[in-house]
Amino acid sequence: MGQILPLAILVLFTAVAGAPWWGSSEMSAALIAAFLPAAAIHYWAVRRASVIPEVAVLFSGLAVDIVSGGPLGLWVLVYAAAFVLGLVQRPWVEVFWKPGRWVLFALAMPVLGLLVYGVGFYSGRAVASGSALLHATAWLIVAYPAIAVVLRLADGWRAGRPLERA
Repeated sequence: MGQILPLAILVLFTAVAGAPWWGSSEMSAALIAAFLPAAAIHYWAVRRASVIPEVAVLFSGLAVDIVSGGPLGLWVLVYAAAFVLGLVQRPWVEVFWKPGRWVLFALAMPVLGLLVYGVGFYSGRAVASGSALLHATAWLIVAYPAIAVVLRLADGWRAGRPLERA
C-alpha cells in the first residue's frame, strides 16, 4: 500500500497535465499543469525514491508528451531531470531543515524551466515563451508547499522518520 497511493497521485497529476489545457490561449496554465508531475516526482525522489519507480517517471512524461503535441521526449526528459535532481539534492534536506524540500524545489525549477525552453528552441518547436515559462515556474514554486502537504498525506504522515536510503 505504501507505493500505490504515491503512484496514484502521480497518475492523477499526469492526467491533469494531459487535460485540454494545451489548446487554451493561456499557456501558463498548461505549463503549470505539465510541471505538476515534476513536483511530485521531485518530492518523492527527495523523500522516498523507492515509491516512484523510474518506469512510472518514463510513462508519465511520455503521456504528457503525446497529449501536449510538443517534441516527443521533452517531458520524459524534464521528469527524469526532476527525479535525478531530487536524488542529488537528498543530502541537503537536513541542511535546510523544515522548508528543505521547498528550497530544493525552488532551486530545481529554473533548471527544469530552462530545459523546457532549450529543448523547444533547439527542436524548432517552441513549447512556450520565456514569460509563460517564468510564470509557470514561479507559480509552482509558490504552490509547492500545498503540493507537498498533499504528498505528505499520501505518505501516511511519517513524521520524524529518517529518509530512506535508495
